[in-house]
Amino acid sequence: MSAINIVLLCFFIHCATLSASKSQHFEYYDGFQIIRVALKSDENSAAMENFSSKFDSKSVQLWNFRPDFKESADIFVGPEKIDEVLAFLKNNGIEHHTVDSNYGILLREHFGNLTYEEIETIEKESDFNLNKFQPFDMIVKYLQFLAENYTEFVKLGSLGKTFEGRDQPIITLGYKNGSSQKPSLLVDAGIHAREWIAPATALHFINAFVNDPDMHDLLHEIDVHIVPVLNADGYVYTWKKNRLWRKTRSGPRKADPEICSAKDIAEYEDEEHNCFGTDGNRNFPYKWGISGTNGCPCGETFRGDSALSEPETRNLAQFVRSHNTTLKAWWILHTFSAWIAYDNRSNKENVEQLKRVAHAMAEAIANSGKDKYKYKVHEVNYLCPGCSLDFGRTQDIKLMFFTELTNGYYNDKYYGFVFPEESINNVAKSIIPALRILADEVRKEKGEGLENKFC
Repeated sequence: MSAINIVLLCFFIHCATLSASKSQHFEYYDGFQIIRVALKSDENSAAMENFSSKFDSKSVQLWNFRPDFKESADIFVGPEKIDEVLAFLKNNGIEHHTVDSNYGILLREHFGNLTYEEIETIEKESDFNLNKFQPFDMIVKYLQFLAENYTEFVKLGSLGKTFEGRDQPIITLGYKNGSSQKPSLLVDAGIHAREWIAPATALHFINAFVNDPDMHDLLHEIDVHIVPVLNADGYVYTWKKNRLWRKTRSGPRKADPEICSAKDIAEYEDEEHNCFGTDGNRNFPYKWGISGTNGCPCGETFRGDSALSEPETRNLAQFVRSHNTTLKAWWILHTFSAWIAYDNRSNKENVEQLKRVAHAMAEAIANSGKDKYKYKVHEVNYLCPGCSLDFGRTQDIKLMFFTELTNGYYNDKYYGFVFPEESINNVAKSIIPALRILADEVRKEKGEGLENKFC
């Protein structure tokens, strides 16, 4: 079997290429800093909410911030905006310190250490290394292998096509048991393209249901739907041009001067002032587009032209709606904060169940001993317009959770979104016990209708 070993190693001007398209300029964010801000008061949090609307662009991004989660947040800022950001923090009396003075060095190290084998056909499971970051095409080949070799309980389908015409793979694991009441669990990862550790963890989830006897036995009583890379176009783009790309790749859209600031237009996206992509997690049809959301297509949290304007979110929403009679849980995987969150705005009985399950999941992670992350349980009591968590509530899914998989550190070193490959196994193995808890809770539920066409 032929294999191509590709090693990305970039120093100064010279850069080895991942593909022919990689010959274009690759964004390494040289000179960008990570500034950590302390959120010690309601005033601090309110100021940072204002910050997130004032600065939402490629060169200033607010990471790891939640309005009611008052601990800290990180600002990712380019060299040309540092003085402006520091002035804002000083004027608002917000304590801060620098975590990383040049994030570009980390990015270059990340790609310098990144290797993988691109093979035409996966002939055995060991051909696919779960503990390496894999390009999208290899992920699809792995899913195809599983579907072809475990036909009794694995089916591979597609949610639909992305903006650029890729299939959105969804894998369903479960045995037919002759019942129309079989409850199901949905897991999705990779709605934000740069969050590579989430798809890697989702692939470990699939492997656990295939090969772990305790997990596998659950497939006689539940179905599990896993979407490992929801934002396939964006994920491919992170391999080819911009590792920190967050959004989909729809567009181009003109930067409207009435909506976008002049400085936003100046830095995005090409010489014709075109902007690309939508934040998929602001594009779902619940309270979409209300005050406080970003209508500038240049922004990192651009909400889209309309609710479900993106095929990626539209396809997932269609799947959820067509399965909502048997879909009892939806677990959304993100990357950065190390907590399990649920919505406490449901009815009291459901909130108690959510709270109990979330704490059991967090305890299972803590007891896994796989890493040092201290998982917190976070009650979401604020509106997130266009987010999948709020959309899921409208579909009567009882067990809605989203999880930030890491705290941004590995072996006491700050990585943010750019986690090293060596962390994949530890992160994934620490989360799988929580998956077992949630899957068992789904097992206790009863469906009310038939699964349908997607698989």
